[in-house]
Amino acid sequence: MPSARDTGPYVTAALFCERIIQDKKDEAVTIVRIVDTFSAGIPDPGVVSAKQPVLVPLHALVLLKAGKSRGRHKMTVEVYRPSGERMQPSKEGGPVEAQFVWGDADNAAIQFFLNLQLLASEAGVYWFHVVLDDKRVLTQIPFEVQFQRSQP
Repeated sequence: MPSARDTGPYVTAALFCERIIQDKKDEAVTIVRIVDTFSAGIPDPGVVSAKQPVLVPLHALVLLKAGKSRGRHKMTVEVYRPSGERMQPSKEGGPVEAQFVWGDADNAAIQFFLNLQLLASEAGVYWFHVVLDDKRVLTQIPFEVQFQRSQP
């Protein structure tokens, strides 16, 4: 049972996948291949840097349920490098923002389909923070980037 101060919204799902399909008839969602790692084969992993990052295309799904939360809100996805440094939105593809308004039902749902372009300048785990109204981190989604030497 939730505590009195934890009134929602609640995270139903937050994940990365290969593809998201939404049925046009009933809006049901199908998630294809949940992923949490990307391996980039590059000739020399030592040359990856802030000046020569690797582009990692990502599809993300975030599903929220209202609980007792009502009214207008903003959801932001902030991205943090493996070093802990927050990535800059204009140069590196994060954060992502969406505005929404809850209905009157505790079971009201919001679905966010995100197509992201991560500019990975270092190997390791990148953290995607799902933040409500610039105050509350609802969840964090880890995504690992690996650089491997490709064969010539």
